[in-house]
Amino acid sequence: MVELADAFSRTGRPAESFAHREGVWDPAYFDRLIPSEDLEIHGLRSRHVRDGVGVPLVGFREKSADDPFYYPPEGITRPLTALSSVDDAGRASLRLVDPVRVPEVRVDDRLQPVAADFTAPYSLLLSRTVFERTAITGAFDHNEVAHQSGIFLLEPYDPDRIPLLMIHGLVSSPLTWMELTNEVFGDARLHGAYQVWHAVYPTGIPFLHAAADFREQLSALRRALDPGGQDFASTHLVVVAHSKGGLLTKTLVSTSGDALWNAAFKVPPEELVATPEDLDAMRSFLFFTRDPSVQRAIFIATPHRGSRLADSALARFVASWIVLPGHEADTFERVLRDNRDCIAPDFRFRLAGLPSGPRALSTRDPLLQTLGELPVEVPFHTILGEDAPGSASDGVVAHESSRQSGAVSEHVVTGEGHSVHQSPAAIAELLRILREHLASRSPSSAPLPSPSLSSDG
Repeated sequence: MVELADAFSRTGRPAESFAHREGVWDPAYFDRLIPSEDLEIHGLRSRHVRDGVGVPLVGFREKSADDPFYYPPEGITRPLTALSSVDDAGRASLRLVDPVRVPEVRVDDRLQPVAADFTAPYSLLLSRTVFERTAITGAFDHNEVAHQSGIFLLEPYDPDRIPLLMIHGLVSSPLTWMELTNEVFGDARLHGAYQVWHAVYPTGIPFLHAAADFREQLSALRRALDPGGQDFASTHLVVVAHSKGGLLTKTLVSTSGDALWNAAFKVPPEELVATPEDLDAMRSFLFFTRDPSVQRAIFIATPHRGSRLADSALARFVASWIVLPGHEADTFERVLRDNRDCIAPDFRFRLAGLPSGPRALSTRDPLLQTLGELPVEVPFHTILGEDAPGSASDGVVAHESSRQSGAVSEHVVTGEGHSVHQSPAAIAELLRILREHLASRSPSSAPLPSPSLSSDG
């Protein structure tokens, strides 16, 4: 590693808004600059580089309290390219450019591509993450991952690029998206049009609780990034979700009306015996409207109508070890306990306790069945795994549970189980959908052109 002080004089730690202007970085923003050729890539199938002028680097910055909350806690990594130039007076200068924002420069009156390594910064971030451990422990103990929950940006926020929001499933983490993320970063057209956002949430809690928290986090993120709500990015999200993450997504692209409430209770909210706080919490779980910022959704192996494995002895054993957040568990169970006569007949089996982990995906749960029947109000796609030809199941979720009527496309990947989203065939289909989404947009919604620079190389 090359310490920043070895190459540049430090002028302080500027905020990102001052350090990244018109595609040029202030070197003082980073703690270290690392030649990308010094970094070995582990765990990824491909390394995406671009030949051209300049020297590819990775900028690394330890995350501090002064940095935006929406950057990963493991640190901030950025692809950089060092470009030199000489002015008319013969003075040499060195610039660090963002090779995504500045894909080419003018050299001797000719446009030349800017050299870049798009995989190395992401690989460095992956090497520092603790999500491989917390994907498991966080599913059992809400408190293990609660402080890491949220939506994290892997790049500087760009008001003109489409956010591609990836939402993982049960007993999982953003690491499940590393191959897809790397492929988006490595595709010049897609990377120029999309910015990658990763969601993190405690997967053991009931899906309606997780979905309510997630919707609030997404709203808070948009308010922070775009307070006026005027940016193209904040109103043109594409969401790709695997397994349980698809249930969270369903609450973004559908409107519940009173369908979920009526599946749980025989009376309207105001007739329940509950404190105002508990009633507000129950409303947040069971009422939602389509989020107008989401323009397309991709569901992968999503149990829209549950999984038969959720009622197995193994699922009951796993659920018995899950620690739910007290305030949410207490709210739901308290309202059910105090309103036994108001509970819908098909929902009375939940009096035995709030479902958690895999048991929350029971095919018996009327809330899940009702959610599965709500129409999706945006264009959407379905990708299914099939563990054996003709099995109509990925081994965890049956195709009949994953299917939703009205899909723009449905793609079955044979020979892949529930982790189908990580397979090369599914990733190829995802990239196809993302390109199709770009083609469907009007010319007026295209991102602004990247800045043009000059360099000696």
